[in-house]
Amino acid sequence: MIQVDDFVTKWNGTYVEVAGTSARNQCVDLANLYIRDVLHFPIIEWTNAKDFPSKGGNNYTWIANTPTGVPEEGDLVVWGGTYGHIAIFIEGDVNSFRSFDQNYPTGSPCHIQNHNYTSPQVLGWMRPKVTQPATCDPQWRIERDTNWNLYLKEQEKVSALQSEIQEARIKYEGLTGKIRQIKDIVSTVT
Repeated sequence: MIQVDDFVTKWNGTYVEVAGTSARNQCVDLANLYIRDVLHFPIIEWTNAKDFPSKGGNNYTWIANTPTGVPEEGDLVVWGGTYGHIAIFIEGDVNSFRSFDQNYPTGSPCHIQNHNYTSPQVLGWMRPKVTQPATCDPQWRIERDTNWNLYLKEQEKVSALQSEIQEARIKYEGLTGKIRQIKDIVSTVT
């Protein structure tokens, strides 16, 4: 389950703009900010909210609204209508729910909004396909740690050698200066 609490806390009461169209601070801007910053998926540009499901690609599972269906926290709820509406589901049941919206009602900043599924009509929701982290063979972790420790020891050696080289360079420059002085003295004597 995707947690949206931090996202809501950060953006609640503000206006957000993503993708920079002439229509400013729309519901799709909030959805795209969530898609980009929380889901880490490519944003869905140049489309109305009601068309997000057809343009979301393989990153989402589309779930049509039914009388017994309830979205999960983090799902993107999509409404019908001329342009539609889209919001981030927070909690609810089969009768009503709360979501994180922008521009509903029109002109409103990001906020938590109460909704039902019928007025306006919820078409369904986009459930992000969140991949679970790959499990790692414990032996690989041991080998990785061993190699990392070897690397750190080698880095210490490199640092020590660099210090020795710097000291030798300083001594060399000092000796080179003395040799020049001796040559100058010899050249004046002869």
